[in-house]
Amino acid sequence: MSRNEGIQCYNYVPAEDRVKGTDAPLNAVVITSVRDVGAADMNGQMIEVEGERVYMQGLLEAVIRDINAEREGIARAIRIVGVINDDCELDEYRGRLGDFPTVPTAGRPWIHPMDLRDHRGELVTANTQNVPSDFRWLPRGAVDERAEQKLAFENRVERVAREMGADILVSDHLMLRIQNLLEQTRGWAGKIVNIHPAMTRADHPFALRGPTPTQDAIDRANGFRRLRNGQTEQVERYGRTGATFHIVNPEIDAGMVLADGELTPVYPGDGAQQLRHRNYPSKIAVFEAGIGHYAANIYPNLGYKGVDWLNGHRPTDTYNVF
Repeated sequence: MSRNEGIQCYNYVPAEDRVKGTDAPLNAVVITSVRDVGAADMNGQMIEVEGERVYMQGLLEAVIRDINAEREGIARAIRIVGVINDDCELDEYRGRLGDFPTVPTAGRPWIHPMDLRDHRGELVTANTQNVPSDFRWLPRGAVDERAEQKLAFENRVERVAREMGADILVSDHLMLRIQNLLEQTRGWAGKIVNIHPAMTRADHPFALRGPTPTQDAIDRANGFRRLRNGQTEQVERYGRTGATFHIVNPEIDAGMVLADGELTPVYPGDGAQQLRHRNYPSKIAVFEAGIGHYAANIYPNLGYKGVDWLNGHRPTDTYNVF
């Protein structure tokens, strides 16, 4: 079975108005949270799954290796020119980072091998920068100060990304919301994309948006879901999950879906790490199919006036990737 079987891509500009992209790859900067891809998902580490020691390859590493191998589709779509993570030293004191540092450090775990090199032959760690989201530790009641520091954080992210030569930002488990960069005057509308390890389409009966899609999928497989008040309620059992590649808008995981695929079985007895390991290949496949579609069909058409790229639009057509 092709690794792309079951992946669907979505177009939003009518075919007669659509401009095709060139073969020149887009420069992408990945923005992520090590406290999630590292301490939670254990990217770049050996883990135990069903009594066996296995390697947990993350999206960043997989995509860079496929670009370097000139894998068809992804190698023509993007180049990874830098990585930004938003983790804070305070996270260590609060236990969120575990053994992971905020910057790549010899002798410490990291989210990919320290000797991983990009398409230029440069160490990925040499083009990785920490832009700490310190505003997260301000009191919730300090609304104005939090907003001011959140704006300053996003401004720093933009400055670093521009210095790295970014055409687009790719969010991978970024554990905060991007808002200020999406203002129309900033020029990033439609140019920040996200890969989410579950389905997010509003018309999907088992869409799992938000920060805990893996545990939510396991709960669904066991016939319940957790409510915000900490209680649970019974729901229909459902044993599938996958991934969604979408444009980022101000709402969490609610942007226009560009590609998705419900490719991964979920079993009632799954543990979180077990399901993550099973679902990561789906996440990588959906991302690579989606970013290829984005580079060819979406990015060249972001100037099309008939589509509001942040506030949603019904697809004009879809196609399956095989």
